[in-house]
Amino acid sequence: LFDSRQQGQPVMLPVMEPTFKGSLENALSMMRAGDSGVFKISVDSLFANAFNQPMPSFIKPGTHFTFFLKADKIQSEEEAVADQQKMFEEQMLAQQERAKDQIKTDDAKIQEYIKEKGLKNVQKTDAGVYYVITEAGKGPKAKAGDNVSVHYKLSFLDGKELESSYDNPMNGGQPFTFPLGQGQVIQGWDDGIAHLNKGSKAILLIPSPLAYGEQARGEQMPANSILRFDVELVDIKN
Repeated sequence: LFDSRQQGQPVMLPVMEPTFKGSLENALSMMRAGDSGVFKISVDSLFANAFNQPMPSFIKPGTHFTFFLKADKIQSEEEAVADQQKMFEEQMLAQQERAKDQIKTDDAKIQEYIKEKGLKNVQKTDAGVYYVITEAGKGPKAKAGDNVSVHYKLSFLDGKELESSYDNPMNGGQPFTFPLGQGQVIQGWDDGIAHLNKGSKAILLIPSPLAYGEQARGEQMPANSILRFDVELVDIKN
């Protein structure tokens, strides 16, 4: 059902008062740092007293869960919080380093794509988003905090279309509205849309670290996907 080793790091569990006799808390309290153990715990008691929810249909009443545990560390709450913060900071730094390498790789692929498609008047933002204004608007540019309404078509560089606001039944074909520069959309959108005047139509070519990065979005969008958005800045409201 679950294996923390596949996640590459241990799970931190607070040791609470036992919720029933023979609980997971009882098992944890028997262990010292470095100990390994195998514990069988009643599924009936676990769901009734610890999880407080009905038992799933695929689990047979009267059976047991088997936990294979190793106590990697035993810490106070303060030590655990400090450890988590340190681990989070290390993960963020490692992710930033990977993103630097990935954006160089993506940049080369985007340049190849631009050449292959014969795109003209291509511009690049400081962050690394390439954009081509296909139809210049006459209105103002949006400022951070403005609500912008944008029609879009999302596709991969191979031409495969993923979604479009024009025929999205969830929003009735209306443009997508969001506050610019507030981090409520991918960085590539906050960055690219800010360079467009109201009424503009444009192509945004967004390297993966400025899109969804290492995060896969289901089978349709693998990790490190470069995205193309054909956008139209329909409206700006202060």
